[in-house]
Amino acid sequence: MLQILVILSALAMPLVAWASQRGVFGPDNGAISDRFPTLLVADGYAFSIWG
Repeated sequence: MLQILVILSALAMPLVAWASQRGVFGPDNGAISDRFPTLLVADGYAFSIWG
């Protein structure tokens, strides 16, 4: 059972990444940064370690 869950999770990762880039889950880092300017903003590749 656990193996099936791991396989399904691994298959879902690219779909979630694709949906995230399309704005399904809300605005991306660039849009938030433009709305609320700060001194430091992490670039998108900095978050790829969590993928």
